[in-house]
Amino acid sequence: MVTPPLLRVAVVVDVGQEVYHVGDEAIGSATAQALQARGCQPVLFARQPSLVRIPGCQVEPAPQITWDPAARIALCEEAEAIVAALTAPDRSSDPAETLLVAGVDLPDDPFHAPASDLAVTLDRVVAVVASCDAVLVAGGGSLNSTYGWLLAQRCLIARIARRLGKPVALTGQTIGPALSFADAPLVADLVSSAVLAGVRDAASRELVEGLGVIGVETNHDDATVLALASSSVRDRRPETDGDSIVATFSAETFERGGDESYAQVARMLSRLSRSLDRPVVFQPHMQTTSRQGDGDGFHQDGDAAVHRRIADLMPPCGHEPRLEQIRDATSTVSSYQRAALVVTSRFHPVVFGLASAVPVLAIAANGYTAARIDGAFTNWGLPDMVAPLTALADPAFDERCDAFLAAAPSLSRYLTRRQPMVRADLAAWWDHLVAALAPELSSPLVGSGAPAVNDHVRVPETLSSEKELIPDALSPWCDFIRRYAASLQRSVEEDRVVVDTYALRSLRRVADPAVVTLSPATPDDPEVPAVNEIGVVEAGLDHEPLPIARPEEVEAQHIDPGPAPLPPATASLPSALSTSAVSLEDRPPRVAILMRTKDRPDLLARALADVWHQTFTDWRLILVNDGGDPDPIRRLVGLVPAPARSAITVIHNDHSRGMEAAANQALHASDSDYVVIHDDDDTWACDFLERTVARLDAHPEEAGVSATTVIVYEERRGEHYHEIGRAPFYDDLTDLSLSDAMTSNRWVPISFLYRRLVHSEIGGFDEDLEAVGDWSFHLRLLERFRLSRLVPPDGEALAQWRQRPSVSGVEGNSVIAHQREHERCDGIVRDRALRDYVEREGMGLPLYLAGLAAEQRGFIHAESLRLERRIDELENRTAHLGEVLDEILRTVRRTEERVLASGLRERAHRAADVMRGLGKG
Repeated sequence: MVTPPLLRVAVVVDVGQEVYHVGDEAIGSATAQALQARGCQPVLFARQPSLVRIPGCQVEPAPQITWDPAARIALCEEAEAIVAALTAPDRSSDPAETLLVAGVDLPDDPFHAPASDLAVTLDRVVAVVASCDAVLVAGGGSLNSTYGWLLAQRCLIARIARRLGKPVALTGQTIGPALSFADAPLVADLVSSAVLAGVRDAASRELVEGLGVIGVETNHDDATVLALASSSVRDRRPETDGDSIVATFSAETFERGGDESYAQVARMLSRLSRSLDRPVVFQPHMQTTSRQGDGDGFHQDGDAAVHRRIADLMPPCGHEPRLEQIRDATSTVSSYQRAALVVTSRFHPVVFGLASAVPVLAIAANGYTAARIDGAFTNWGLPDMVAPLTALADPAFDERCDAFLAAAPSLSRYLTRRQPMVRADLAAWWDHLVAALAPELSSPLVGSGAPAVNDHVRVPETLSSEKELIPDALSPWCDFIRRYAASLQRSVEEDRVVVDTYALRSLRRVADPAVVTLSPATPDDPEVPAVNEIGVVEAGLDHEPLPIARPEEVEAQHIDPGPAPLPPATASLPSALSTSAVSLEDRPPRVAILMRTKDRPDLLARALADVWHQTFTDWRLILVNDGGDPDPIRRLVGLVPAPARSAITVIHNDHSRGMEAAANQALHASDSDYVVIHDDDDTWACDFLERTVARLDAHPEEAGVSATTVIVYEERRGEHYHEIGRAPFYDDLTDLSLSDAMTSNRWVPISFLYRRLVHSEIGGFDEDLEAVGDWSFHLRLLERFRLSRLVPPDGEALAQWRQRPSVSGVEGNSVIAHQREHERCDGIVRDRALRDYVEREGMGLPLYLAGLAAEQRGFIHAESLRLERRIDELENRTAHLGEVLDEILRTVRRTEERVLASGLRERAHRAADVMRGLGKG
């Protein structure tokens, strides 16, 4: 039998990172083993090849993509141009110069790699992919917008492979749940163009099908290969086997629960330790590599720091908890196989435990974790096993834990019976995958039982179909978990961004970072879901309003006599800032987001996605279309998934009323504790609301808070906005003072969250001002209230004030495009304040100050004239010195020429003497 040729497979996998992740190394090792067992030669793309610990593989540097959404998406779109330039026969030896000449604008990202380094890496990537037969995007959870730079990295390499004619496959993926408008088409393109695509959980499969991609298969997490390959997997006897309870927890588990969550987990582990009479051994899964050798080569951060905190909180239980050092993937699997029980909030410890036939008690704190862990259990035929973190506070939790422990021996025997089936499923999947990558190779490469490439077999289907094999003893635990099924599903939905087919079919193009242009609905499109929409004209509605959440507001808008009076000024701080006690069902949302727009659908789509991605979700968005075309807005809001769409109210004006009038309309149409203005062209960090709300909650004496802000300069290139630069905006500002604000506006609306009750004292926004209305509002606030500045410890800018210096018209910034109007309104505000002062105090002091200012202006003018004359004198002297220098240089050149000529003559004479000597000889 002729041995088939080796298949070189370029593998994209998250290994070689300074933050060492056991699960990623397990995936990388398992992928390499599975490919090598089938006659393939894996070539790994790694972040830092020097840190890769997987033997027998060629390792190459992977491109480090910028975090900036616009830049990374634009880079993916340049894949064809990148390949064409770097494979051209007449290209320059310098990759950066080659790409620059080809018009490829590489992002320069100080957090990842400068453009020149990225160009060198891309040059190597193109060469490596060209030398391989196929590309495999190895398993993991990187295909989501939370890790958008990793998503873009995979999409870029896959597009490079397609341009070079190489097949691409995906295995063991979790997709989403966070997937922005910008990233969804990238994922859809990646998955649909793959010759085979495998996901490891039902949530990912549903999301991909929502993107309009069918034929995706379900397979086990790839690290299962490594766990099952260990010789220590055996027929366990749970009653006697297992020397410890292995516990692994991540910091993100406790992000929302805080100190109480740590205490709950500590109490749970102590109770389990007493019940099983075994110590708890904390096994880290993720830590930072130490270049100084700290802690056996790792900093004591990540899971190790979390574990120390939990161990310190554990009540006495008869056994001292042990804190282990992080280990490599193979050693980590061995530690799980020796366990009596695994307790974890991480995904891969679940995989290792199940593959080792060890009972696993899994905790999920968010939708991302819940979807992945539920997928791991379900692939072993065990649905309804994941406990949300909130369940630990349930009085019934301890009793259900006892039931789980009672069922542990049966569960271990069940998993042992499943091992051969899972091993066969994995072998079939990898046979299937290699056959898809190289269908032309002969059959010895793949097993005889490999399914056809286009059969779209869901490999673990057999596991979930035999429900009768699940131990009956698990029923109390599963029934308890089902009580929390809705909360777990809600966590997934809150983390999920794009899920419905209509949204993706309606996407026609993408811009920064989530811009869409909407095509007209076709007859087969489902109807655009209704939104809270209020039509406003001078008398009556311009169209029949759709159902809205607050009928009393519809009536008020229907009559529309003009802005309603604001509440009377009857309260003062701090009493005015206290929140009345109301039930959770009756209380309004915490934050009202006021958004003003007019005929800028590209920018509006980005703004909607920006609000949608906030980690703080207790908000209502009031969107005022100030005289623009309503149809694009209806379609854009219709794309927002149902949970968020129900929190949006849209007001349409038949003609523009101005920015401040629109803000007042939105203010009147809402009810909330806090208010913030989010104009359609600005953006936030995803935790802007979470941090600013927390600040005001903790400081009831403050009426508002402004967060750190960065100016982002951008320009439109074709159909996209691209960032072209950044500048800090008063980054040295630590306090908000009236004296500073009198000079100029020190913060902008996108950065400022404030308490609604301030309007009871200072009224609404000034509709007489066509510009600087925010500055006027801020001045009135500072006259009466205390405001604060929020500077995060990491120095991150939480708000992005986006400016387009080269753009005028509808997409321009008012502060740039209407600069004269700003100057005029600035004068109006100052003159108005001066008149108020003169009316109360008389003209004496202002008159004196005006004279003093005129005197200072005269002095400054005279000084400037003197400086101008001095500059002219210096310029003349410089010009004269330049002429003298030029003459000196000319003299030097003439001298050099004479010397050179003299030397040549001397050498000619010596040569002639030599020739004459030779002739005589």
